[in-house]
Amino acid sequence: MMTIKREPDGEREMNLLRRVAKLERAAPSTLMARYYAALNDVALRVLGKPYWAVESDPAALTRVSEALGEDFVRSLNEEELTAFAAELERLIEITEGDAERRT
Repeated sequence: MMTIKREPDGEREMNLLRRVAKLERAAPSTLMARYYAALNDVALRVLGKPYWAVESDPAALTRVSEALGEDFVRSLNEEELTAFAAELERLIEITEGDAERRT
């Protein structure tokens, strides 16, 4: 038989906070993951659908991009902004390379 240890609410909350912090350290968030999470949040708020469900709809993407605006970029520090710009440039190069191979 399993016994359940009862804890005062404050102690249970601290244990939960420790677990969340441990999970965050175990799976650090990348800039692109944060960006996609922001896109998803905006898509859900503006369109009522997750980002993956609207990413092939140009009109929906425009609405999501406009709603996201510069908020995400403003939230980045200088180091993150430089890394994010480099990652976007890398993705553009890959996309352009794929397009050239198809022609």
